Amino acid sequence: MVVGNIVPQSDNSIQWSVPSAGTHFDDIDEAPATQADYIQATESGGDDNDIDDFNFTTIDPIEEVTQVEIKVNGLIVGTGLDPEIDLYIEGAWKSVSVGWKNCGLTDVRGWHSIVYVGLSSNQASLDALRVRVRGDIPEKAGINTIHTIYCIITYTVAAVGYGHKFLGVPSASIGKVCGVPTANIRKIKGV
Repeated sequence: MVVGNIVPQSDNSIQWSVPSAGTHFDDIDEAPATQADYIQATESGGDDNDIDDFNFTTIDPIEEVTQVEIKVNGLIVGTGLDPEIDLYIEGAWKSVSVGWKNCGLTDVRGWHSIVYVGLSSNQASLDALRVRVRGDIPEKAGINTIHTIYCIITYTVAAVGYGHKFLGVPSASIGKVCGVPTANIRKIKGV
């Protein structure tokens, strides 16, 4: 297994009130997180249950994604409750099957992880990955602040080689032939 990071690359739709203008993905796409950049859902902005939805960069090539860990840096202020995260992969929002997941934010700014395991996603599914965050500020003063969101992708790499098999073993998995490393074999019977 290999791991790699992807970050927000564009806004799909934005509803959180802060910042009031410009792109939101630019404010949450850097790690380490900075205090200068953030998005906020506020009660005064009427952001309860409002959603910011982000498209992400990709990793290419992959064979299969087996896990996505969403890393969130932020905090809640006042009586604001924990914002929620949802992942779009394998052609569907995960909230449909497992529900929205809480970010785990508290009144102390810090890093939190939301992990989706047991995935079996291909390249096209990773290329279409999105993350959305829903504000949770019910009818009372409070603020949800997010400084950074990024994803750690656990995946397998496509095998290199010609895609042939010998006695059912992929050619990329054959390390030696008659004790000779395959990297040292240039021809077999003139081929």
